[in-house]
Amino acid sequence: MPKVAATFPVSLVAQGGSLQAGSAQITGIETASITSEPNQNATAQLTTVTATTVNATTVAATTVGATTVNAPTVNTTTVNATTVNANGAIPVGGIVPYAGPVNGPLPNGWFLCDGSAVSRTQYAALFNVINTLYGTGDNSTTFNLPDYRGMFLRGVSAGTNLDLDFEGRTAQNNGNNTGTANPNNNNGIGTRQADQFASHTHTYWQSVYVNSDGNWSGGDWNNALEQTQPTGGSETRPKNVYVYYLIRAE
Repeated sequence: MPKVAATFPVSLVAQGGSLQAGSAQITGIETASITSEPNQNATAQLTTVTATTVNATTVAATTVGATTVNAPTVNTTTVNATTVNANGAIPVGGIVPYAGPVNGPLPNGWFLCDGSAVSRTQYAALFNVINTLYGTGDNSTTFNLPDYRGMFLRGVSAGTNLDLDFEGRTAQNNGNNTGTANPNNNNGIGTRQADQFASHTHTYWQSVYVNSDGNWSGGDWNNALEQTQPTGGSETRPKNVYVYYLIRAE
């Protein structure tokens, strides 16, 4: 596709070489550089992109690396980007399943939900969200991350009566994680429940015998109590797939 030359009026260029415009009508972006002089390129490093409306048919940048993109409306047919850095899509404290291994570097700003203790000051944003719900760390400089290893996550019932045993919920307390999870609110975020079966009954055949007068009667010989043989596995579970849970920290 041929490139189209364009000239910006001087009134649109502020001191320092930045462009001031209410909106940008862009048919296509083919390169990630800005031409400041003929045959001379200058790299564009964006910290914040602020626009009322961004209208683009195709955005074909190799990397979209803006820290913050402030645009009420982004109208684009196709976004061809190898890397899009947009942590703002998930809030600090958000949880996501992660399908990759964790024996290497994790995505920047994310932690494995394994109950580890991390700094309260370095990760102040996360500390402001979960505080010591999952553990007090060393009681002064650190706090514990959630420990979701081997756990199914459940939505807080929030008064819907969908968790009839919420009063039996307890704080996370595994290993060195000695968190409190608000003991006065057993329906609180971060509390756990033990596994159990719902109350139920089974039908069975009762033994019968004939009395001397020929009438049928039910009963047990010698009132013996019998039990069935155990069968099944070591736990009750649905079909499942292993993943790691990550939490956004910054």
